[in-house]
Amino acid sequence: MDDILAFKKGEIIETLKEHVDKCVNFIEEHYIKRNYHVMLSRKMCYSAEIIKDMLINAARLHDIAKAYEPYQSRIKRGDSAFGHEIYSAVIFHKIFGIEYLPFTIAILYHHHTMSGTNHDEIFRRFYRIPDIIGSNKVSLEVDGKELAKIAGVNVEFPEIVTFEEAEKTLREFFEKGVNPRSTNLMIYVFSVSILHPILRGDDFAAGKNRNKDGKREQKYWIPVNVPRDVLCG
Repeated sequence: MDDILAFKKGEIIETLKEHVDKCVNFIEEHYIKRNYHVMLSRKMCYSAEIIKDMLINAARLHDIAKAYEPYQSRIKRGDSAFGHEIYSAVIFHKIFGIEYLPFTIAILYHHHTMSGTNHDEIFRRFYRIPDIIGSNKVSLEVDGKELAKIAGVNVEFPEIVTFEEAEKTLREFFEKGVNPRSTNLMIYVFSVSILHPILRGDDFAAGKNRNKDGKREQKYWIPVNVPRDVLCG
């Protein structure tokens, strides 16, 4: 079970456990210790403790679809895990539900911008997934309890997520407040606030585990077009 991979390219191999542990360690050191979760709790509808726990859960599960087939087989062959962030978000949603939507949205966007204008980009990418990975579903073919230990979370994983189910869930995400121009601006703002540590932790972990210098080019950005009065009160 320890050989569940997050990345493989030639002789460079990163296990899923290595990746999520390094990501979480970064978030704990640079966000939790600096009371980032406490700051967010002053503006959002969750307690500081819930924000901390769910942020860590989101970090540990942001790549969870890579443990599912056909992604795991593709990674072990050195192929891409194209669209894994979409299925990871859907899996997280199935586990934790709509109550924690901002954390789910952060997982969905951890390889994208979040400008509120790239809904079409997400769906274009999503509709390409079946042809690229050769399947209209992802399935868990390892022991769920052992996977939970590797990921560091005490949850039950769905065994199968179909393309149709994922599509329906994606549309629900967008209807509930991904767009900053929607009436659910606070959901959008909080999603951005959760995305920031996950994105930085993900980049840090990949850089440390895949490159000797511990750096990876950051290709993604966090939007700045959120009204200042929403963030600052």
